[in-house]
Parts: sequence; structure tokens; C-alpha cells
Amino acid sequence: MECHQFDFKTAFLNATIPEGKEYYIQPPEGLGKPHGIVYKLKRALYGLRQSPIYWLITVKPVIENIGFEALDSNTYLFKH
Repeated sequence: MECHQFDFKTAFLNATIPEGKEYYIQPPEGLGKPHGIVYKLKRALYGLRQSPIYWLITVKPVIENIGFEALDSNTYLFKH
């Protein structure tokens, strides 16, 4: 059986945050923004606990569209 594994270096940054979920962050120090300013995230970030599932929700339709299907035993693994 042949197996391929991929590593997406910026995978979570491509994952959109679902509607109804809101996350806010403070800008990093040294950015020159006034104290108390926060930003609403539009995309997932590394360190956000839900980022892996948001990435899976984003990429799963693409993977399925090219002919792969998720295993019944593990929805994070796909077979072709």
C-alpha cells in the first residue's frame, strides 16, 4: 500500500473561522497601537485551540472533491 503525507506550513492561516464564532486578540507589543485595541480574527491562528478543526472543515471539501474519502475510524485520514 502506498502512503503519502503532507505538511502545510501555514495551514491554519488558511482556515476561516465559522460564522457565530468570534475571537479577539491584542496586537503584539511594538506594533505602535494604543493600549486597549483588539482585533477580531477572520482566519485561524496557530495557538488557537480550535484551529485544527477549522482547518479540517476548510480543507475537507477540497480533498473529497478530488476523489478522497475520510475513513470511518478516523475522519482526519483520507483514502483514495
